[in-house]
Amino acid sequence: MALRCTVCLLAVLAAGCATADSTGQGQDADPVGVRVLRIGVSRSAPPLIYEEDGETRGLEADMARRLTAELNMQPRFVPMFFPNLIFEIRQKNIDIIMAGMSITPARRREVAFAEPYMIVGQQALVRADEAHLYPNTEAVRTPSARIATEASTTGNAYVTRHMTNATRTVFPTLAAAVEALERGLTDIVVTDSTAAAWIAADRDDADLIVVPGLFTEESLAWAVHRDDKRLLGEINGVLRKWKADGTLDQMIARWVSPRSD
Repeated sequence: MALRCTVCLLAVLAAGCATADSTGQGQDADPVGVRVLRIGVSRSAPPLIYEEDGETRGLEADMARRLTAELNMQPRFVPMFFPNLIFEIRQKNIDIIMAGMSITPARRREVAFAEPYMIVGQQALVRADEAHLYPNTEAVRTPSARIATEASTTGNAYVTRHMTNATRTVFPTLAAAVEALERGLTDIVVTDSTAAAWIAADRDDADLIVVPGLFTEESLAWAVHRDDKRLLGEINGVLRKWKADGTLDQMIARWVSPRSD
């Protein structure tokens, strides 16, 4: 009986060691002991991160796979709506956010950001047949405009703060906002410049175009739980290496430069 209790106790202790790492963040491990990085990603933020044919694709998907390879970890993508990401990482249900997230003072109070990997800005997307109405960013500020944004984004924050006279509609995803624009239910979508350019280039009949000029300048970065100093140090070390050897520029150029496909 004593021997059986000892065996059971050892089994419980072994199971505990297999499911938590030394950071206390509860990162999973696969059967051979390789840490699993639970990556919170947006469902629709091309070209940075998005789902297509059941696969997670985009710049940050490539970065995630390379990052985990260098850290001897296994990536596990956890797709969700953008507004839920910070809550989920604060609850320790994911380990890192890789979803085209801009650094803001409010977000800094909730999560720990890694070093920025790219600079973007907010930009307007309009229908091609109305391009003459919006030759520049100032024209977008017209009080009669109907403007759509994605919830909990810096684009939504900018429109709420600076375009108070416009008719504003907030959608749960960028894809839903773009669909409303195509259907004539809104006049303008304000989103990250990378996404705006990608969406416009993805339309074979050029039905949507980007308005010249940026409303903001923002730093994109990954985010981890504020207590996860170990993971933050590891990913910053990889980022510095990528910046020094040109890897970061190469990965960005593949997705952010004009598309050839």
